[in-house]
Amino acid sequence: MDKSVDLTRMARLKRSFKYIYLFIALFCGDSMALADSAEDYFADGIAQYKKPDLDAALVDFNQAIDIKPDFADAYDARGWVKQSRGDLNGALVDYDKCLQLNPSFFKAYVSRAICKQALGDSDGALADFNQAIQLNPGLAVSYYDRAKIKQSRNDVDGAFADYAKAIELKSDYPEAYNNRGLLKAAQHDLVGAIADYDQAIALNPKSFAAYANRGYAKFQNNDLEGSLTDCNKAIEMSPTSFQPYMYRSYVETKMGDPISAKADLFKAIELDPRAKKLMETQGADSSPH
Repeated sequence: MDKSVDLTRMARLKRSFKYIYLFIALFCGDSMALADSAEDYFADGIAQYKKPDLDAALVDFNQAIDIKPDFADAYDARGWVKQSRGDLNGALVDYDKCLQLNPSFFKAYVSRAICKQALGDSDGALADFNQAIQLNPGLAVSYYDRAKIKQSRNDVDGAFADYAKAIELKSDYPEAYNNRGLLKAAQHDLVGAIADYDQAIALNPKSFAAYANRGYAKFQNNDLEGSLTDCNKAIEMSPTSFQPYMYRSYVETKMGDPISAKADLFKAIELDPRAKKLMETQGADSSPH
């Protein structure tokens, strides 16, 4: 017999028992039984979300909330599902409800901040990250995410401080090192940027972005051979990303290989038309003619 059929039947049988359990609880007026059943649906929803089976997770979280309308964790979790499905406004409503029920739920502030950021509300996102950090100052990801907002708002000092705090709390945080490297490069601290990219790569050797960023920093620092090696590695790891091709075209131009440079630039533009505008912004002297 097909194992998947057996699992499907077991899942249906489990749900049937839940419905019987709910009926008995309602008939007998057993509020504790209802609460337990809501927790069961919540646990099932978490398991479905991790698979991920977002449709099944949504059904389970809906059931948990129907049974227990003041279940703050279930609203937060349902918000994750809606956000993962692209329903940002629906997710925001759930996060609002969660925090109305439990104003001290710092994780919901983080969830809502990420949602607001995706909706373009950077002020609201920043306020929610501030509140999350006030409630739980020991969570590295809150500082990391707040740093990204500050970075996008050109609050360089604030972003530096938050990346530093994230790294202090979580020393093995490759994304924080990579992003801090971008900040340092923008401030013309190429040696510092390369050191941060080195650390990001040491922590996560599969980070093509760190290789690409280090390649560009090395190009700016006139280490053409090192830049070429990093760009080649980034392309090997992620052949559909346009930035490594664009950076490699800069290197090839300075190394006196205009044919390869043009081929790489055309490839970058083919992958993403933004490459042409970025090339113009970063300087015509480094681009193939």
